[in-house]
Amino acid sequence: MSAELLVALQEAVEKQVRREISALENELLAVRLGALRRDDRALEEIEAGIAGLRARLDRASVTNTTQGGE
Repeated sequence: MSAELLVALQEAVEKQVRREISALENELLAVRLGALRRDDRALEEIEAGIAGLRARLDRASVTNTTQGGE
């Protein structure tokens, strides 16, 4: 694969992960404001999902930096 294609793919994945984080944060906010009802386990899963996606972004940033990207 060309370097340009890899960069485009990485950017697309990063955008998708950021959208997923945003959706989970919105869901968590709705639960905290009382607009949605979720049990404690579901809240933990939402919070864990956000943490996991953020870690994924952090790893991608480190990989991109070590490979000469931005």
